Amino acid sequence: MKIIDTYNNIEKRIVLDCRVKSYYELVRHYGIELDSLEIFLLSELLDFTFCKIDIPEIGLEDAPFGGCSVFGADQIFFSNIGLDLHTFQPGGDEEGMDILRDLIDHDTPVLFRLDSRFENEDAPINADRLNFYNPSTLLLVGYDDEYVYVVFNTTWQKHELYKMTISHFQKYRSGYCIPYPPDNICYTISPTEEDVRRINSEREKLCLEVMHKTAERMLAEHITPSHTDGAIIEKEMSKGVYGMKRMSSFLKELAGSSESDTIIKLSLMMLRLNMVQGSRSGYRNEFAASMEFVGNRYGIPEISELSGILKERAGFWRDFVRDLDYIARNDVSDREKLMNDTILITEAMEKTISTEEAVYSGLIEITSDKLGRVPVR
Repeated sequence: MKIIDTYNNIEKRIVLDCRVKSYYELVRHYGIELDSLEIFLLSELLDFTFCKIDIPEIGLEDAPFGGCSVFGADQIFFSNIGLDLHTFQPGGDEEGMDILRDLIDHDTPVLFRLDSRFENEDAPINADRLNFYNPSTLLLVGYDDEYVYVVFNTTWQKHELYKMTISHFQKYRSGYCIPYPPDNICYTISPTEEDVRRINSEREKLCLEVMHKTAERMLAEHITPSHTDGAIIEKEMSKGVYGMKRMSSFLKELAGSSESDTIIKLSLMMLRLNMVQGSRSGYRNEFAASMEFVGNRYGIPEISELSGILKERAGFWRDFVRDLDYIARNDVSDREKLMNDTILITEAMEKTISTEEAVYSGLIEITSDKLGRVPVR
């Protein structure tokens, strides 16, 4: 049995998203002192996307899609802290397992992707290929003859390594699903002592720069032309507050349309599919907590004050997904009731949009001042 010494003790998670915990434990191994809330910021996980999608492989066309989760956070986080990710794809066979064992033997923890249904032993990974959740990103830190040991906390209270059989690990690491397959992808890092010193000494600057960039992104008003992302063709994609506005308009149009009950139900279900992955608040609670942490740690009370404003509206996202579910699972043939229900949730959306616009605008002003920039208006 081999478990890397760093992981004989691990802390309870601070953020629900498995990627944040995995990144935290990976960089901690090398002496990088970033807090989980700083890692959340630097991963740029706060987002919103609205678009129409095609998935040719299953014949899906023009389906509305809304999501609060970001794909590709691995590259974003490590790029933001100036570290290279070594990417490799060891196969789901004994040869691939030997590569991973060798890394653990040399005290090198390995980030890896796993089909997000891995907790269900009976999930029909190849028969039921459609899975709109991003792959889970976990950290491999040990193995024995039968099991692998990974950083994955299933509850807020649990702070121990999670173990799974090697066969289960290989199955969900290499299985095929669409639109986001894990593809056997693994990552390692090799920070130098200078890298560690630089990151630890520049924490405030790194966080302020990414806060500024995130706020600008959330306020940007543009539509991305159609492009292919893996198995998905994304059409007329918009992000941030502008995406929220477009989704609100779409919901009103859908409720007043002559589409069949089935199409309306499917559209509502598609919209909410990716909104609760990794967060119960569309990452707004986590972003507010990160703002508060940075404001308190680095003596910037204006940021702490803004965080409270965002936190007050963060519960909207939980309620919004619940209400979409409720409408989609009930009779939508009464179009007057459908329109009334839709108006209620879009009015709440508009209040949230107004709050978020004010918070992001304020954040740009504050971070511009702290970083010596001219605010972008």
